[in-house]
Formats: sequence, structure tokens, C-alpha cells
Amino acid sequence: MRVVVDGDWPTDLSDTRTPSRVTCAVMCGSTTLFTAQADLSFQGHFSVLNENKKSLKFVWYNYTTGDDLTVKVGPWLASQKVDMKAYGNAPGYEMDRTLIRDVLCNKIYNAICEERTWPGPLKAPEYVYTKTMTDNSGFPSGALFGCDGFPCEIWQGDTFKGLFVWRTTAPAKDFLVDKSTGDDYLVQANYGDDTFWTTYNESFLKISAPKTKKYKAEYLTTLIDYTAGCIAGTSSWDDLSNYADVQSWLDYLIHCELTYNKDGMVNNLYLASWDKTHWYLYPYDMDETLGVYPWSSTKNVAPDQMGFATDEYTMWKNLRTGLDGKIQKRWAELRSSEVISPASIFALVKSLTDLMDVSAYQQDVELWGTNSISSIPWILWWLNGRIAWLDEQWSYSAS
Repeated sequence: MRVVVDGDWPTDLSDTRTPSRVTCAVMCGSTTLFTAQADLSFQGHFSVLNENKKSLKFVWYNYTTGDDLTVKVGPWLASQKVDMKAYGNAPGYEMDRTLIRDVLCNKIYNAICEERTWPGPLKAPEYVYTKTMTDNSGFPSGALFGCDGFPCEIWQGDTFKGLFVWRTTAPAKDFLVDKSTGDDYLVQANYGDDTFWTTYNESFLKISAPKTKKYKAEYLTTLIDYTAGCIAGTSSWDDLSNYADVQSWLDYLIHCELTYNKDGMVNNLYLASWDKTHWYLYPYDMDETLGVYPWSSTKNVAPDQMGFATDEYTMWKNLRTGLDGKIQKRWAELRSSEVISPASIFALVKSLTDLMDVSAYQQDVELWGTNSISSIPWILWWLNGRIAWLDEQWSYSAS
């Protein structure tokens, strides 16, 4: 896949992100899929401020009329916007330059969720899906509940700008969440710290749904008061089902440990509820995983030396202890079914790398550099080592 841009490259690195109006040809190989106008701007707070290669945002418009244009890719929900994630280098940090960590981790999470007893694979209560399927008035049922993506070359005329990842933006409708009613809640943890799960702090939240006037803090506060009580010993994790979907939390914790998603426990994490009582967890933005330790270039990133990711935050460590027996049982299910195995991981990695043109990847490295943890063999080595280490921690043996 490639997008060929005709027009000026954006220059505004401020929070305004003033776009450039350009024309684009979106191509698969040598075949033009469609042409469009687009507002092209830089995307991502950290990317804009720190990375040499900036992420991009395209907002599509009809090539002839200039009207809004939505684009549907495969089973994804149609969208007018698309992020082209860059994953550039940042001085002083070991950043992902493979381009696959984020999407790979989402694919691993999806595979874990699909290996559940019914209706667990739905990722939301069954009635949420049912109401979307009764007639054409509901939201589409092909929602991702997260992000997906694929490699895509970006060109400005004949100038190669880099290999990016065409990635979905995780709008509320991708979680089958209706923003208008006030019944559905979708909240992202945003730059939280260890107090996120003990004291309700709205500055740690990015509220996607409901709309501002209908949002009430009391519902998420009830959950956080409960997790705080479990930490203090005044509540019990045995009562988790009164506040959350236990399967969702269990699989999310296992996924955090498998990928060492430290950033996904108080930051890039979505909480959703359709009854304002039971909360589900979903990962988001996972380039700081698989040995990329956030904000540090000195921590040992060997998969059997990093320890538990959940040791990083009090609530998550406490939850791991509270769910210990369930974790071991669930890990054994995922391993014995080979949903998590060296072979399944290899297949997921290959499904992404097969979509990259080798020469384009080489050009990208020449333009933007690389680092010691940004190779496909390194990722495979890390994940295989992590699986083996977790087998030891959770007492799993194939025999």
C-alpha cells in the first residue's frame, strides 16, 4: 500500500496542527484505488515534540466536490480520518522502529479474546451486539474494540517520505459506544500515575463518551473506590464481578504481562461500560512494549529479567495476587490451545511483515535510522523468551 501526495508538506508543530490541503492517490501496488483531497497534518503529542519522523493525519475529502469523504477498509468501520503512525527515533530513548509492535500487540490481544467461551469473544456484553443487529438503525457490528493497521508507504510526488502504519483511530463507535444517550461510557486513562486506581482524578482521563453534559463522575468513581478498597484490604477481589467483567480484566492483565505493556496500566488504556456499573478494559497505542521500556534507556529489557509488568503499579500487583489461581488456569488454556505459542506469534509477525516492501523498509531505515531493538528477529526472540518466563511463573508445562 502507498499514498502519493501532491502538495505542500505540513509545517505546523504547535498544538494547532494547521493542515495542508493536498491531493492524494491511494494505491495498492501499481493500482490506484481512489483519489482524494485531504487535510494533511502532523499527529501525536510525543511524535511531534520528540521524534525525528512525525506521525501524520489524513482527513479525506471528495476529489471533485471537496465534500467530506469516508473510506472503508475491509471490515473496518468507514472513517473520514486515518492516522499514519511513524514510530520515529527520539533522542535518549529506545523507541520502536520495526513499525509492527503496536499492531502486533493488538493482534495478540484479539487472539486471546477469541479464545474464550461464549459470549466472551464478543469483547462486550451480548446485548450490546444484539441491539446493533436488529435493524439498520444501530451501529455496525464489525467494530474493532481497539486499533488495527498495516504498513503503508508515503510519497510526496517522486520523493519517498517513509514507511508508515495506516492505523485506525479507535473512535467511540469502534467500541459500539453511543455518545449521545448518556448510557454508554468510554474513558481513556491518560498520563496517570500510581494514584489512578485509588483516587478519582479527572485530569488523568480523556472522556470519549458520553457527551460532556451527560458525563457523571460517580460511575467511574465507584470502580476506583472499589480498587482502592482492595488495595487497602477493606474490599476483596472476590467481588470483582460486581464492578467489572472479570474475563476482560483477566485477559488484559495476562496481555500486559506477555507484552510488558507498562504504559497500558495507567495511560494508554480504555475503560468501557454500557450499564455504568460493569467495566471492560481495552489496550491502545502499544509501541512501548516487547522490550521498549517507557522513558528509560538503561533498564534491562531481556524478557526473563524485566520481571512482572504489574509490579510497576500497586493496584495491578495487588490484582495479580488476587486473581492468581484464575491467571494460572487462563494461561494454561491459552498455552495448551497454542493461541500463545512461538508458532502463533511467528504467524502474526509474518502476516505484518509480508505487507512490507523490503526496499521501502530499507529506504526508511536509511532516512530515519534504527536501533538495537528494532528488528523482527529481536521481537521474536523477546516474545519466545517472555512466554518461557511466564510458563515458569505460572507453572505451565506442556506435559
